[in-house]
Amino acid sequence: MKIIYNNIIPFQGFIYINLFGVLFSRKKYKGKINPKNLNHESIHTEQYKDLGYILFLPLYLLEWFIKLPFSLFYKQPKDRIISHIAYKSISLEQEAYYNENDLTYLDNRKRYSWIKYIFSMYDINKKKK
Repeated sequence: MKIIYNNIIPFQGFIYINLFGVLFSRKKYKGKINPKNLNHESIHTEQYKDLGYILFLPLYLLEWFIKLPFSLFYKQPKDRIISHIAYKSISLEQEAYYNENDLTYLDNRKRYSWIKYIFSMYDINKKKK
């Protein structure tokens, strides 16, 4: 995965954003990317490939909008805002979050593995692999 360091993408306050399989990071984080975060973003790159690069972002946004109202009724710690729960509940994010600590996950990952998370909400208490 190609990593581009700059001061524009992602917006201030964010560390990384994966766009079409290219990881953008703010310059101040150059050399500071840890293996867990790199694995998380590498999972997203594989998801981009699953979706032919073009369908990733539309699916991502559509699922966020669909899960947003469900987030109102989902029990999470009080410091979580509804939009953050919806973000973490996107199937593409769930696959990445639940498997980011397994640095060998991509060696055995099956295509479209994110589909099993489509009808679930992110569980902050669920033990990561």
